[in-house]
Amino acid sequence: MTLQQMESVRVKRAGEIFLGAARHVPADKAHWKPHTNATSAHEIVQHLAWANHFFAAIIQGQTPPAADKDPQVP
Repeated sequence: MTLQQMESVRVKRAGEIFLGAARHVPADKAHWKPHTNATSAHEIVQHLAWANHFFAAIIQGQTPPAADKDPQVP
């Protein structure tokens, strides 16, 4: 197994674990923030999804999506 394949499996498994945890967030709490400067569960999921696309593109030798597509990346 190549390094790219191993990393792909690792990222996929981490995504599955995270998605399983995110499914337990009640819909009415997905956009809730404990403070105005905090990040909501929805924003965290959005950021991690973007990051997975970013690294998947790199692993596949493609151009990764621009950081400005993710509102969480400064």
